[in-house]
Amino acid sequence: AQASLVLVDGKPLVWASRLLGTPLPEKISGSDLVLPLIERAAGRGWRVFLSGGAPGVAEAAAARLRERFGVEIAGTDSPRITLEDEGPAEGGAQTLERL
Repeated sequence: AQASLVLVDGKPLVWASRLLGTPLPEKISGSDLVLPLIERAAGRGWRVFLSGGAPGVAEAAAARLRERFGVEIAGTDSPRITLEDEGPAEGGAQTLERL
């Protein structure tokens, strides 16, 4: 598999990489990149879509990001997460298909 960006989200992964002889430089969580990416998106005129969290959380985050960075929010979604035996969650996939 190929990726343009690989993040190590957890200190135990850094430790394990050292034990396995392929040391990773440091832990960088995806959440550490959110604000710098939002700032870059705003500066370049990119639109951002926020998905996840309890109902209302993405909308509140969108309002704060608009205020702080002036970023254009393309939309928000808070798809319901289900257990496997409950069947597929409705909403999230349909929202992504519309984008």
